Order: sequence, then structure tokens, then C-alpha cells
Amino acid sequence: MYSPDLGFYITYCYDKGYWHENVVDDCIPCTWNIEEKEFQPLFIKPLNLGIGPLVLEKTWAKRNKSYMYWKKCKENQAKDILLYLTGFHSEEISVVNPKSKNNPRVEE
Repeated sequence: MYSPDLGFYITYCYDKGYWHENVVDDCIPCTWNIEEKEFQPLFIKPLNLGIGPLVLEKTWAKRNKSYMYWKKCKENQAKDILLYLTGFHSEEISVVNPKSKNNPRVEE
């Protein structure tokens, strides 16, 4: 939910067994791109996905008290992020390219 008059978003995220309401302002950290002569988000760069990913990133940064958490984020922490945003546990599934030489089903 967005309140343009007040300049904030409300998101709902799951943490420690409960859904929590989070309020984040609409000030997205940006940097000036000299080549394209425009401001661009400093951290994630969603391709034509609107403001949603930036608001969720800001919500996650607020929970962790820093945007620097994204820089330290490793694959095993993706489960934490998905649980926080969706309320559902996730499972890692390895997928092998069927044309890969590492696939035991591919005959030489």
C-alpha cells in the first residue's frame, strides 16, 4: 500500500512466526549515471519491474538495519529472505542443464 501524500509504503512480512506491518519511506538510495544522465537505484536494478522490488529491498534493509546486508548476502540466506517476504519455507532444488557434460544422463 502506498500513501503518496505522506510518502511511504506499507509492506507485510513474516518474522518469528507472525506477520508484521512495516512502514518504509519512498526515498530510494540512488546514484547518478553519467552515461545515461539519470539517477539509478544504488543497489538492486530491477528491469522494468516498477518500484515493487525496490520497496521490498528497502523493507529487508530496514529489518537488518542496513543495506550492507545485501552485499554480504550468500545463497544460503536466500531461504531467510523468501521466508520473510512470503511466509513460506523454501527448499533448494538443484537443476542440471540437460546438455551439460556434467549430466550423467548425457551419453558421449
